[in-house]
Amino acid sequence: MDARERYWAMYCDIKHKERYFWHYRIDTTRVWALVTSICLLVSVPSISALILWDYAPWLWAAIAAVAQLLQFSTPYLPFTKRMTAFRYLCTQLDSLLVEISGEWNNIDIENYKDKRIMNLINQYRRRYNDIHARYMSDITLPLKARHDKRAKADCKKYFFLNYNMQEVEHG
Repeated sequence: MDARERYWAMYCDIKHKERYFWHYRIDTTRVWALVTSICLLVSVPSISALILWDYAPWLWAAIAAVAQLLQFSTPYLPFTKRMTAFRYLCTQLDSLLVEISGEWNNIDIENYKDKRIMNLINQYRRRYNDIHARYMSDITLPLKARHDKRAKADCKKYFFLNYNMQEVEHG
């Protein structure tokens, strides 16, 4: 594999990871919205149910307890930490990919030598690792096949629309 092919493979790999994290972010946002909606829906009726306390006091007490427990535990749930991490991670990866894309165009225009391309690969890999370590070092993400599948479809579409090329397979 020559330097250009390695650069392309790196570009595809980082783009795939960015899309994977993006889909994870969407799911995490949905979970957060669901939990906060449940808290809101359970809290409001339980407060208004004090009027109806005579009909099923144990039910309303249970609903109020669940709402309070859920609201109290929300900051400690894994998705809360992920929300913050994904917000910054996705922005940083998008910025990195803009640079990688610009250099990909320059490789052809300026006819870069292999050594320069390999230096760029090392530079961008190091930056990716720094970004990942900064935002995801203490967060464990279970592998989600559906996110991987969506990320691959996004990459295929992205590389076809932008370069009229098929992206390389991801390992």
